[in-house]
Amino acid sequence: IADLGIAKQIVGEPVLSDLGNFVVTYQVVVENTGTVNLGQLSLLEDLSGQFGSAFINAGNLTVTSGTSDPGSNITVDSALFNGSNFIELIDNTVSNTLVVGDSFTLEFDVEIDPREVADNLVNQVEGNADGVDANGNQILDSTGNPITAEDLSDSGADAGSNNSGSPDDMGTSDDPTTFVPPEVPLSEISGTVFQDDDGDGTQDAGEGGIAGVEIILTGTDVFGNPVSITTFTDANGNYTFDNLVAGNYSVTQVQPEGFDDGIDAGDVSFTIVDDMFSNIQLGFGQTFAGNTFGELPLAAASGGASGNPPTLIGLPRITASQISSLLNSFAGSPSPIYSGIPINANADPLSLDSGRAVTGGYAVAPEEGGDFCEPCDPCGQVIEVIDVCDPCGQVVDPCGLPIQEILEDGCGCGPMTPQGQAYEVESVIIGDFSETDTESESDDQDAEAEDDQQAADDSNPDSDSELGQNKTPDKPSFLERSLGWFLPSNITNS
Repeated sequence: IADLGIAKQIVGEPVLSDLGNFVVTYQVVVENTGTVNLGQLSLLEDLSGQFGSAFINAGNLTVTSGTSDPGSNITVDSALFNGSNFIELIDNTVSNTLVVGDSFTLEFDVEIDPREVADNLVNQVEGNADGVDANGNQILDSTGNPITAEDLSDSGADAGSNNSGSPDDMGTSDDPTTFVPPEVPLSEISGTVFQDDDGDGTQDAGEGGIAGVEIILTGTDVFGNPVSITTFTDANGNYTFDNLVAGNYSVTQVQPEGFDDGIDAGDVSFTIVDDMFSNIQLGFGQTFAGNTFGELPLAAASGGASGNPPTLIGLPRITASQISSLLNSFAGSPSPIYSGIPINANADPLSLDSGRAVTGGYAVAPEEGGDFCEPCDPCGQVIEVIDVCDPCGQVVDPCGLPIQEILEDGCGCGPMTPQGQAYEVESVIIGDFSETDTESESDDQDAEAEDDQQAADDSNPDSDSELGQNKTPDKPSFLERSLGWFLPSNITNS
């Protein structure tokens, strides 16, 4: 009787490779269970055909336990074995003999893509041999045909039984060996964004996390799939990217408002730059925790820190009308430095406690129903002017915006434009002028002095008043008035 027994099982635990494939080690036990020796042994493996697209590769064919009888001779073909369709495990170029009762054990590795496994994978080895006599000659039956043996592997480790109780036992001697891929272990990257009060890059006691900071993970997993995930820090400043497939990733923080960039600290294997951890080689089931982004409060931030620059002080505002008026004065224009009603055209000029002459003029803010008009300084404060109600020309406010001329009837100035529309003037006087209450007599004296100066200027065409200047003793010169434009007290922030 020629009889062959084959058993096949998975030994050890499947190993997950860096590429996300499982490497499974199969063990095959072959035994001569008949009454005659076996020769011309063949073991065929059909891994690619049985596993389909889940099959990647096979190799590392070895004899882990050889035959014990000196009459047996088994040689495997390790160099050519790759798991392709009906690949031979035994080297048939060499005479192979397995005597009665003798056995041997083989092992080989198979690489399997678990993503291509719908349910599970089943596999069997197909073996056959000829019955031979002690001299190795083929034995024939009574009809002259060779006596042969063949078998399909049974799931288990015992080639001479049905392997009752094995995981895949179905009660027969030819149960296939089943591989069920385990769950692929997933990975995680986590950390914290915190306010680093002392700027040392370490979250100390009392340095709280910053909530609501946007954190972005990008990269490519080991299967070649692009990955882009966005999350936000929780109330404690913590962030987590979990359920990640192994791959190469980067974690980027969007700089939070109200903070300057501090020190970032991550795993030593990372490449760390401002607000980014890159070159994160994440393996299956691997966890990288404690990757922190430190943020400096703006009050503690220095101008040399990286990240957002410190807040700049606002620059003063200089209007087009200021520049144009100043250039006109430099060019010798007879126009005053300030557009408005010439001061000498009024019966009652302003009286200022600063003693500065207002040769540039002003516009008025008429009081409805009153007997006089009131101008305002740039801050909107009313400057008292008595009996200033003469007809006036076009007036320009400090921002260069025209104010409609004011019409006067008698000595009561109403708040009307030439079109008869009521209006208010909010800002008309330019310069560091303040007004104090004065007596009527002082106002009249100042008005007379101004009239005299105007008469002198009219009679002298070479007078510096044509240039908007004033050389009256104790009065500021043109240069002094010009410089007054750029005094800090005369310039407001935008």
